[in-house]
Amino acid sequence: YNLKIADATGGYIQTEWIYDKSDLEKRCMIKIQILSADFISTGVKSNFICERKSQEIWQSDGMQYLKEEKMLTLKILELSQKYSSTALD
Repeated sequence: YNLKIADATGGYIQTEWIYDKSDLEKRCMIKIQILSADFISTGVKSNFICERKSQEIWQSDGMQYLKEEKMLTLKILELSQKYSSTALD
């Protein structure tokens, strides 16, 4: 996905709005904050924010994406640990 913000100093990443070609009335963005250098689940905070367009106004879809956020957090931790191990070799 295209990034809007990638702040290595603050450990913050945010995508641009993501659209599904089959539903242009919905958009989502992903926000990730790295809170710790340790490989622990509380060291990464992932948020999915989705909106639906209604009468030309974008409004929150009111849904929580806990499963998707958890999966993304775990993938970030997995790849970070793998990269860290490879860098040490």
